[in-house]
Amino acid sequence: MRQPDEMPDILRRIVTTKREELERQRQMIPLGELKERAARLPAARSLAGALRAGPAGVPSPRIRVIAEVKAASPSAGRLMDGDRRAGLPLLYAESGAAAISVLTEKAHFQGDLRHLTEARETLHSRFGDGAPPLLRKDFLFDAYQVWESKAYGADAILLIIAILSRERLAGLLSLAGDLGLDCLVEAHDEGE
Repeated sequence: MRQPDEMPDILRRIVTTKREELERQRQMIPLGELKERAARLPAARSLAGALRAGPAGVPSPRIRVIAEVKAASPSAGRLMDGDRRAGLPLLYAESGAAAISVLTEKAHFQGDLRHLTEARETLHSRFGDGAPPLLRKDFLFDAYQVWESKAYGADAILLIIAILSRERLAGLLSLAGDLGLDCLVEAHDEGE
């Protein structure tokens, strides 16, 4: 992980909070339990494939959208209530979103891992195996979080270069690949 003085203030605060949250999560749900949950889930759907494909999986020049489910943000505050948030994945999918991003960070964005599971169940009940893939959007920096993402139904994860060392990024990309999860890697500038 990058040193705290190398991150912007808001990222530093979020990552500090996430470290504390991660320790609590490890106490509540051991890694072995996450691995068991992950093993019971079907194979992940391909985010890359969904962004490239048109109808029936044929490559298409059509613009493909990743629609985001986000209840709040540090800058804008609360954006919607729980009922509206819960209905968004289905609305997005019915409107043609190629994939759906579910923000799971609690302290600053009012997200929750349960929102990911809820979205997966809702979409599967309507679209079955044709449901758009789900991207877990959070501040991920530890292998436990990658297993957690798979166990709660993510098909892909967001990795933010600004909070990861080169070695940590490589390790998380490798683990995600082993679990069948695609990765969307966020870079803020040319150096990243």
